Amino acid sequence: MWDAVAGYECKAPLLAHTSRVLGLAWEPAGRRLASSGTDMAVRVCDPLSGGGAGSCRGGPLNQELPLPLHADAVASVAWAGPGPGPEGGQPGPALLASAGLDAVVRVWNTSDWTYRPLWHSVEVTSVSWSPGGQRLATCSLDGTVRVYGGAFASHTALQARC
Repeated sequence: MWDAVAGYECKAPLLAHTSRVLGLAWEPAGRRLASSGTDMAVRVCDPLSGGGAGSCRGGPLNQELPLPLHADAVASVAWAGPGPGPEGGQPGPALLASAGLDAVVRVWNTSDWTYRPLWHSVEVTSVSWSPGGQRLATCSLDGTVRVYGGAFASHTALQARC
């Protein structure tokens, strides 16, 4: 971790992945950092708590909260939320989407780390949430961009060729 203002390393490297890291995204609150890599893992770290593998969640290096692995590399991750609650109630949990080269997008509910899979026909290379977290856009090597609406990306995808 680098202090961007002072321009020096301020924390030890986060030693969570076992191979190359492909994607990084800060949660909207700025506390947790999600990463993805060629080790098929999504990891969630609190880098301000001291760094090192012990501050990370996900994958085989931390059995405290093992997140299921994708079947291939994970190209990118993106956060949304916390989202609006039902009928103006309490806000919903933050969501984390991961784009897998296994042709699956996983939308993680960060309150219990369950996920909903969304399938493409081939590798998914990127995921991005709309500013309010109401829509999730995914893109794939088949040349499609899909936009999912709804509070847990549960609606039918709109498909467009770009």
